[in-house]
Amino acid sequence: MASEPVSLSDAGWGNEGRLEDHGPTHRRRKRPIDRAVLWTPRGMAESTSDERPPGSGPYEFYVQQSVIAGINRHLDGVDEEPHFGFLLGHVCRCPTTKVRYSVADTVIAAQEALVEEASGAFLIRAWAEARSVFDVHSGVLLGWYHSHHLLGLMLSVSDEEVNERFFGQPWQASIVVVPDSKSPLGGVFRLYPDGGVAERRRPSPFYELHGRPVDTTGDDVETAVIWTNYEIGSDEPSDEAQAPPAVVEPVSDERALDEPYLPPLVIPGEGPELDLQPANRRRKLVPLVVFVLVMVAVAAVTVMRGLDRTPVTVLPQVQTVRTLDQRRLFGSIDGLTIAVERYDERAIDFDAGRITCDLLATGYAAADAAFVATATNFVALGGEPGREAQDAYEAASAEIATVNNHFDGSGCPRP
Repeated sequence: MASEPVSLSDAGWGNEGRLEDHGPTHRRRKRPIDRAVLWTPRGMAESTSDERPPGSGPYEFYVQQSVIAGINRHLDGVDEEPHFGFLLGHVCRCPTTKVRYSVADTVIAAQEALVEEASGAFLIRAWAEARSVFDVHSGVLLGWYHSHHLLGLMLSVSDEEVNERFFGQPWQASIVVVPDSKSPLGGVFRLYPDGGVAERRRPSPFYELHGRPVDTTGDDVETAVIWTNYEIGSDEPSDEAQAPPAVVEPVSDERALDEPYLPPLVIPGEGPELDLQPANRRRKLVPLVVFVLVMVAVAAVTVMRGLDRTPVTVLPQVQTVRTLDQRRLFGSIDGLTIAVERYDERAIDFDAGRITCDLLATGYAAADAAFVATATNFVALGGEPGREAQDAYEAASAEIATVNNHFDGSGCPRP
């Protein structure tokens, strides 16, 4: 009997199963600091000397070099439409230092451009296409990435809502990139549980994970990071024992520590060569880099019309995070979100005089039916649905209230 597909909301807890309220399964592996380069936002050392040290937090965040190169190729396209994708990986726990960390090893590029005002619906739709890759990955959804051309390096209101709803776990992150031929910018944003609003709105440190040991003291560190607002951390990563963060102890996967760590990479147009160059020379080679990126992007667009679904590993039995009734509720809420945003598109056309009441009423009927299904599934949870379900249902009620207000003001007869 086939297991149910893992929803976007649940994918952050992984494919390998978990114990209730104890987080996803953690791989037992030593911190790969000998293969890591710490990247820190410029000026962070001076501005955060009395706050959290670079690279710390509940989970350290490692991004494989090939993943960064893949994101560059996807987002450095010839158009200025916002594009996006997902990051898959694993969560680990070092048996020596007890430090927890995430490793992003797979990038899935979405096929369509992103509409910032309706990003939730676009993510849900893209996840439906990406789930076959996730099903064979055996890891977790570590986050998402997307480009900003006009907004700059910042989280929009929609970004913050998406992060809270889908990527709010301490092992997850979101990446925002501002493509630019002369000064590309980027940022890894984290939702630290004990951090304030200012902290979650500024870029965080991260580790670029290489395939072999790397010497960060040299002048020719090969890197895929082209963001000019980051610099190599002044402090060497330390393998000294650290006190574990104050979070619930997760399950550990007792695997051999010397097992080769060769995770998969799934990105349309991925070639055998990475776009790497010495960190201290990459700004001097901007014209050449731009030319190469444009050529690679043009070639990548040609083949980036479908997801590479080559099996990577055998999928174990998925242990669901939510009960069946809870999954039904959140599934209907996802459907409501899409219906509401489609109604909003019709509302814009109606207000501009481009469509009649018939088409607006059709959109209203779809949104109303989706909310009826949501309300039915919420009632099925009983008198104590839980805080997450309660909050989600209240948000859904606010969405349909907005639709009702607009439709009532339109003067159109109810279907």
